[in-house]
Amino acid sequence: MVILGFVLILISAVAILGAIFLLDGTGVEYFGADVPPVTLFVVGALCVVFIGMGAKLMTSGTKRSLRARKEQRLEERRQKDEQERSGDHETS
Repeated sequence: MVILGFVLILISAVAILGAIFLLDGTGVEYFGADVPPVTLFVVGALCVVFIGMGAKLMTSGTKRSLRARKEQRLEERRQKDEQERSGDHETS
């Protein structure tokens, strides 16, 4: 999920930078194609949505992986404690 979020943000950044640097003063030419201003507005709006989705996916993916690591550590500690307890009972 983190990678997907990063890819969405990267694609949006390329689209926004393309809109900023590839526009000429006479008309709206976007990556070599003449587009109406409404299309450029829609591309910008979609970029904002994709950046938001990408950030949300990155945070949720990070939270999920941290939670999974924490649960794994707790499980390992429980198993270690059980082994120590069973070892104490066998020697008594």
